[in-house]
Amino acid sequence: MDKQQTLVELIEEVHRHPNGADEHALLAILERMDPKIQQALYQTSPSRRKDLEQELRIKVMTCVREYQWKEVPSIETFINDYL
Repeated sequence: MDKQQTLVELIEEVHRHPNGADEHALLAILERMDPKIQQALYQTSPSRRKDLEQELRIKVMTCVREYQWKEVPSIETFINDYL
């Protein structure tokens, strides 16, 4: 049985392939985030859920690709850029 990679390991894997060549890691991250995404979708009307789901997945991918390990953002930057 293979050991499941942690989110940190998956993010590092994405960063080792800066051109996005490693889709496996990105898909694994999205799969792990799916329960949280589905939970968030129930906070909006059914007619808007598909669009919101797509936007949330795009946001997760963007955050993973742009995450900087050594640069911790200030709380103001975090709120303005990530929320």
